[in-house]
Amino acid sequence: MEDDSNLEDFTLVWLDIDCQNKLTKTRLRTIINFLKTFDNPMECLDYISSAHNEKIFFIVSGTLGETFLPLVHGMSQIVLIYLFCTDQRRHEQWSKSYSKIHGIFTNREDLCSALMKDVKYISNSSPMMISFGPSNIEHSVKDLTAEQGTFFWFQLLIDTLLRIPQTDNAKKDFLATCRLHYDKNVSELAKIDEFDKTYQKNQAIFWYTRDSFLYRLLNRAFRTENIDIIFKFRFFMIDLYNQLRDFSINFIQTLILAKEDYLIVYRGQQTSAEELQRIRDNIGRLISMNTFLSTTTDRQIAVIYAGNGNNRPFLEPVLFKIMIDLKTVEIPAKFANIKNISYFNDEDEVLLSMATVFTVESIEKQDDEDIWEVCLKLSYNEDQQVKILTQYLKMEMDDRPTEVDLGDLFLNMTDYQRAEHYCKLVINECQLSNDMDLMKRLYGIIGISYMRRQQLDDALDNFNIVINILYSDDNNRDFDFITLGVTYNNIGMTYRYRNNWTEALVYYDRALDAYSQVLTSNHPLIATVYNNISMVNWLTGSYDQALNNIQKALDIRQQHLPELHPLMADTYGLLGGIYKSKSDYKLALYYYTKTLESREKCLPTNNILILDTYKSIGDIYIANGKYNEALIYFTKILEARGKSLTTQDNSTLGGLLLSFANVYLRKGDEEVVKMDEINASNVNYKIALDYCQKAAHLLTTINTHNYMAVVNIRLGDHQAAFRCLEMDRSTIVGSDHVNLGVWYNNMGKVFILKREWEKAQEYYQEALNIYSSKLTSTHYLLSRLYYNMGEMYEEMNQAHLAQKNYKQAYDINSQTFPPTNINMLQCKKALDRITKRITDSKLEFF
Repeated sequence: MEDDSNLEDFTLVWLDIDCQNKLTKTRLRTIINFLKTFDNPMECLDYISSAHNEKIFFIVSGTLGETFLPLVHGMSQIVLIYLFCTDQRRHEQWSKSYSKIHGIFTNREDLCSALMKDVKYISNSSPMMISFGPSNIEHSVKDLTAEQGTFFWFQLLIDTLLRIPQTDNAKKDFLATCRLHYDKNVSELAKIDEFDKTYQKNQAIFWYTRDSFLYRLLNRAFRTENIDIIFKFRFFMIDLYNQLRDFSINFIQTLILAKEDYLIVYRGQQTSAEELQRIRDNIGRLISMNTFLSTTTDRQIAVIYAGNGNNRPFLEPVLFKIMIDLKTVEIPAKFANIKNISYFNDEDEVLLSMATVFTVESIEKQDDEDIWEVCLKLSYNEDQQVKILTQYLKMEMDDRPTEVDLGDLFLNMTDYQRAEHYCKLVINECQLSNDMDLMKRLYGIIGISYMRRQQLDDALDNFNIVINILYSDDNNRDFDFITLGVTYNNIGMTYRYRNNWTEALVYYDRALDAYSQVLTSNHPLIATVYNNISMVNWLTGSYDQALNNIQKALDIRQQHLPELHPLMADTYGLLGGIYKSKSDYKLALYYYTKTLESREKCLPTNNILILDTYKSIGDIYIANGKYNEALIYFTKILEARGKSLTTQDNSTLGGLLLSFANVYLRKGDEEVVKMDEINASNVNYKIALDYCQKAAHLLTTINTHNYMAVVNIRLGDHQAAFRCLEMDRSTIVGSDHVNLGVWYNNMGKVFILKREWEKAQEYYQEALNIYSSKLTSTHYLLSRLYYNMGEMYEEMNQAHLAQKNYKQAYDINSQTFPPTNINMLQCKKALDRITKRITDSKLEFF
């Protein structure tokens, strides 16, 4: 059997010991092209079980069906079932138990006739819109209020595809894809050959409305976010879009001359109960339809297409009533009457273009017709900031964009694999034409895509290719300092990913030097370098320097970039991180919130950058003692990643698990301080330890071992804590990073538990030296260190030194936290305890 994928809406599965009849297979493929045949029930079960996103019409022999149907009948991917056998009466009784069985057939033509009728009927219930995001599930309705980022990038991608110049290769790719998919379908191959020989640009609508490969493949590609197939179909899609646009001009002018205020069109179809509820939930909001949508001006025809409700409760008959205000319509429009150029020229059909946006006005049950009527109104409303960003990004491209611009778009969407793929498509052509300028861009984008995926050697290889092209270009023209600066900046980022801070800063300086040859000091490219230098400052604990450099970047970017530009969100995110490290949680939350608002408007739902921002906000809520709020954000991330702890990126998931551990660690601390509930706190500490252990399987870093050590310290297991810290001794000692200070602090705590006071003091002093040089005087880590030193002196019966350190911890926390914060309560409790002890000892003396 072929290991291919289905590019159409439906899959036909045939399970029978005698399923290799060529005539039957040929006949079936004229109805549903994608046919999978099985003579082994277990192989068939494996296929059906794994085809979660397919709509399967299932043919099975009566004998096998009796034992096999209990295993698959309840699966949502099974649409209808047909028994194909030699003895109809034998299977009539048991088959009544299965509602999806649509008949028992002993004759091939009767089976094919029933299948053809059902496919045509179910086709009218196929989703008419696309969810262009990480989900593989098709949705007819996209809520643009909630999914604006997804819609934004889809529109920008389509707009780019529409403006890419047509080439002979585009048509060849398109036809090759079609022929490969229909390689065993004689009927469709004949239509493809006819198209190849006779097609003209002015026939795009004619071919689209014909019942053929074009309609089925293109619509499925839109609904399933298959941008790779859409790209291969750009040859036809461009013609279809342009012909519809051209016809819309005369159509709208005719309506206006007739003094029509509104155009009302209808579409009847069957919709799942879930989709109907989504529409109901979106009344008053925007939804989009991202396929080309066929409608009619004849309401009664649309009602017929909606059906009579026989498929309830699975499908509901729905009539979409679409109102178009001709007083506000833009010309050229996204719709036109295609009656005279359609394949079916006897129907009064109005075709709506992809990416059309509507407001959901109402939804009502029409009892007399037993259908739901959904009233939609064509909308031109658009978030003004999103509109400005769209115009800016289009301006960054040439009037005639190429696949390289597509690669840039995929980088902005964080779809790095596609960015690499589309750039590599162009490289061979560039080598033949010796287009060195384009080659520099291509290898630069490929290098970034490798870097973002942590394939750092491959990234450096591609960046070095760009450098070599720059210095080997013997054309008599000015040296390209801008590309040199961009490449040095990218190399610096690659070294930053390797934690080689020194080398990163060297290349950032080289980038600034290259830019200074040709750019003004406030150019956005220079802002990018300042941003990256700030990142290194932040990661190495130089927070004031980080703040200074990110402020330079922000000042420049605010002068040149739209507020919703992805680089603005990056700037706000880094500001949030710096202020968090400075223990200014109010400002940190402010900037993280700005980051989230921007990314949610302009990135696909559940994009990795949105999830990273969730984590950052959750961490701030932990610092503020709002643990339940933190859990809400962390849980959002897990849900977005499919609740899987094994198949995700190790470093990202490991970091998330440590965040969960931190929540339960703090909850345990809170119970100890507020209620002296040691047993209750141990429950939370054990949950925290469980998360740490899961994280350790995915992420072996200093941070992981520090967390595990702290949790074991809370549980009183100083040996386990010591083992965790010893794991990092060889890699961390000799550094002056803040993490080394944390390591020394935790080692000091271990030696307190072991009652080795001298060693504890040594480690605490080392931690204090690092913190004093790296942190602000009000940093949370300093308060923790002073608190731990207070505990040490209290254990050593040096009450006055204990009081001094508790007081320092309290004073630091009071500048950051409210009196009810757990850190404040803990310090006050310790300070009151030691003060009472000092007072009591004085009374005893007297």
